[in-house]
Amino acid sequence: MFGAYDMERDTLVGVFAEKKNWMSFLAFLKWLRRGYRSGEVLHVVLDNASYHLKGEVLDYAAKHKIKFYWTPTNASWLNRIESHFTALRKFTLDNTDYRSHEQQQEAIECYLSWRNRTREISLEDWKSYRRSQKKVA
Repeated sequence: MFGAYDMERDTLVGVFAEKKNWMSFLAFLKWLRRGYRSGEVLHVVLDNASYHLKGEVLDYAAKHKIKFYWTPTNASWLNRIESHFTALRKFTLDNTDYRSHEQQQEAIECYLSWRNRTREISLEDWKSYRRSQKKVA
C-alpha cells in the first residue's frame, strides 16, 4: 500500500498495488495529484526507496508541481505519516489472522474510512464501527 497523510485536511489515504516499484508509485502520484488543484504545490515526504528516484517519477513531479522531501536514512520516524501508520497497524493488523490479502485490504480500507470521518478516536468506537460494517456486508 502507498499512503498519504494530508495535514491540512487530517485525512489518511492509501492505494494498494501488486508490487511496489516506480511504475506503481508513479500511478499513485498521479492519483494523488488529481485530488488537489493543479495550481498548488503538493509537498510529499518520502523515505529513501530507490523507486522514488526514478527519472520518470522525478520528471512527473517536476512537471506537476510536486515537491519531494526525503527523510534521512533510518529516520522514517521524522515523517508525520508514520504515527498514523502505527495506529493503522494497531487497529487492523495486530493480533489478526486474515485468510487472504483481500480480507486484509478490506480491513485497512475500513479503517481508513473510519479514521477519516468526524468522530472521537477510541478502540471502542473502532470496534463498534467494524461490527456495523460487517452487518452491512
